Amino acid sequence: MPAVRTHPGIRRRILIAFVIFTILPAAALSYLGMRAVGKVIETRLVRERTTNAARVVSEMRLPLSPLMMQRLSEIFGEEDEVAAELNPDAIGEALVSSLEAPQEAQLQAQLHGHATLPHSVRIGAHDFVIGTSEVRDPQGRTHALYLLVDQHVLDDAKAAAVRPLVLAAAPVLLAMILAAVYVSRTITKPIRTLSAQIEGQVADGEHGSQASRLNGNNLREVDLDAPRELADLARTFNRMLGRLRDTQQRLLDTERLAAVGKTAASVAHEVRNPLAGIRMNLQLLQQHLAREGRTDESLTIAIAELERLDGIVQEMLILGRKAEPRPEPIDLHDVAQEVLQLLDRRLRHANVQAALEGESTPAKADAGQIKQVLLNLVINATDAMPQGGRLVIRTTARDGHGRVEVEDTGPGIDLDHGEDPFAWFSTTKSAGSGIGLAVCKQIIEAHAGKIALEKMETGGTRAWIELTS
Repeated sequence: MPAVRTHPGIRRRILIAFVIFTILPAAALSYLGMRAVGKVIETRLVRERTTNAARVVSEMRLPLSPLMMQRLSEIFGEEDEVAAELNPDAIGEALVSSLEAPQEAQLQAQLHGHATLPHSVRIGAHDFVIGTSEVRDPQGRTHALYLLVDQHVLDDAKAAAVRPLVLAAAPVLLAMILAAVYVSRTITKPIRTLSAQIEGQVADGEHGSQASRLNGNNLREVDLDAPRELADLARTFNRMLGRLRDTQQRLLDTERLAAVGKTAASVAHEVRNPLAGIRMNLQLLQQHLAREGRTDESLTIAIAELERLDGIVQEMLILGRKAEPRPEPIDLHDVAQEVLQLLDRRLRHANVQAALEGESTPAKADAGQIKQVLLNLVINATDAMPQGGRLVIRTTARDGHGRVEVEDTGPGIDLDHGEDPFAWFSTTKSAGSGIGLAVCKQIIEAHAGKIALEKMETGGTRAWIELTS
């Protein structure tokens, strides 16, 4: 039996996907961008301050000494330190700086032995970023000037520069989060609405009356304003409801028909014997008059009407019992010939010229039930020609199927109003019961065959049945 498995909700999945594929990459890019901006700001700030320091030293044209380094440190800020390499060919071997002796020793130890100048050094509890520039002393000799910029000063400068970017990015990220929530709600809200309406259908079906459940009054179509995919789902559900309503209506019709059939069969059984007695006595009277050379038209009409009533009684008896077909190999051409022989007198009385066309047409069916269907179709065709006409029965065999067509020259059946001529109790005849064609369809469908009515272009109606050979 299929099981219903629950997974994380669609809304949660959408939000998680939005965070993973949109918000997190955007946040990562923003972070990397701010780091890159901070690095550029740090490099530029160190370079500018180092260049300014070198310009001041060049303009003062004083010998490089610890006193001069202290003066430069005071000019650029208490947090910064200044040092100069007296021997530019050996890093960290001969320094003069604004640092005290222990701190200068730490700087010299970190610079000594490096082939290139390190990016930063740690002196005491402070981290410094080193900027370097060339300077010339009064004798014209070139020296390396080191400006040690406190890391805290650089961090403050970077924070001040990046802060507007953070403030600008925060609303963007917030907008993206709100967009994710909106998109998830846009998708899940119609789904929840659809689910609620479906739950309502189930609840109404459980608490409604049996009559409302059977006739489909408790089934209402879903009303949903949603994106195309969900709208398609709602339309599919509505089509399913329509088919369910049709099924329920057919079930209700079947139950009603079963009740009517039982009643009709009971009444028909009680009426059949008196009708047979009346018809027999009228026929005897007609024969007696005929021996005396007299005729009575009213007697003939009465017998014909009794035959029609007997046909209606037969239909009611069929309605009351649904016999399963007993298929066997038969020849539809022979069955059609038997039907014309049985109805010969009635056809001649109605001034209808009947003809049988075609050849041997094998089929596998219940001969008695197929004869009943053809009798009904021929009688309907005869009734459709009250002034007389021509009736043709044609049998053909092809593609493993046997087909019988019954054509008349009457006015033709009107199929333009959407009414099903095979529906129970549906009839276009003033004195019809609406049972005959419904019984015919029931018999043919029990044989897994087809039956239909067509209005011919030349006028008249063509009824046909198709059975498996």
